Amino acid sequence: MRKLLFPLLALCALGPLAAQEIAFKDISFAEAKERAAEANKPIFMDCYTTWCGPCKWMAANMFTLPEVAKFYNENFVCVSFDMEKGEGKELAQQYQIRAYPTLLYLDEEGTLLQIQRGAPQVGQAYIDKGQMALNEEQTIPYLTAHREEHFDDPAFMENYFLTLNDAGQLEEGLFGRYMEQFSVEEWIEEKNKNIILNLLRAHEHPVYQKLANNYQQLTPRLQKHLEDVAYYALVREMYKVKKDSNALPAYQKEKKRLLTEVFPGPKDRLRFRLKLREAEMTSDWEAYAVACMGPVKRFYWDEARQLNSYAWTLYEEIEDPQYLKRALKWAKRAVELNPKHAYLDTYARLLYETGAPEKALQWGRKALEKAQANGNDGKDYQSFIAEIEKEL
Repeated sequence: MRKLLFPLLALCALGPLAAQEIAFKDISFAEAKERAAEANKPIFMDCYTTWCGPCKWMAANMFTLPEVAKFYNENFVCVSFDMEKGEGKELAQQYQIRAYPTLLYLDEEGTLLQIQRGAPQVGQAYIDKGQMALNEEQTIPYLTAHREEHFDDPAFMENYFLTLNDAGQLEEGLFGRYMEQFSVEEWIEEKNKNIILNLLRAHEHPVYQKLANNYQQLTPRLQKHLEDVAYYALVREMYKVKKDSNALPAYQKEKKRLLTEVFPGPKDRLRFRLKLREAEMTSDWEAYAVACMGPVKRFYWDEARQLNSYAWTLYEEIEDPQYLKRALKWAKRAVELNPKHAYLDTYARLLYETGAPEKALQWGRKALEKAQANGNDGKDYQSFIAEIEKEL
């Protein structure tokens, strides 16, 4: 691979389009590599499908941000491919694209430098990832080549682990081998926290078991992570039951084992989360609402995202006023904690459902205003507002 000497900010003239959106070239992958070699620039590839909602949102809202467009047009040869058509099918197989959107950063030979999955909602996230691809010491080939000499350096290895994990190239067993060189006390320190939070996904893993044995020493965030690992293990078992009811006894047995033998922390919140997911799986929304009544405030009163999620579920699935009034309280609290436009919209809709259309209109307009300020067209919000205005 040619050594990366890409400038962080190239001083080239841009056309009118470049100042407004990323200028994706309608060329083949072979042509993209040729142009990258000629310009001494890496390739930025948007991997999308026509059915991917986040892909469309990202193209409309992130690729059109002036600062994002300027950065990519100056520093990359930009191409986009539908991964289900033509050459895109081969590229999807070559780079093992399984989730959308996926953004690839490649050198002129097609070697993967960096990868981003999903659609961050802040333009700076795209610039930051692009900067990593432009910095040789942040690229996958460099991190891989220098892994062993920095194997005891948490800062280097955090970058290595997160980057290779995103790329689907993380060697099995490496996480455990890395953790073995430190004491449990060092695992708990800030320097290793993100590595554990991002890579520990199985309760059978020796790292999980050792952390569980030292549960009282853990930070609240690590304690919560052990709970999450146990929770998602049981959710996977639930899906087996959904596909085949004969799997129910195995699920019940594993649930009992995890709650009594594996997860070392308080069990009430974990049981609550499992009860809600079981209700979701069976679409028993009455049971879902009943289960929420006390625990939501008890466990999540200071977590806006969770409060909004539970409030929105009841708004969508429940008609009983007693439950909707409780959901309204959660939505109000979520707005107090974090007035995001989505949370404002949830609050507005629950105000309307509980008989306060004037206040619903007021908060609905606030949601629309904030959404538009964030680059979202807010069409759903506009439709909701129009409905209320007709009624009033």
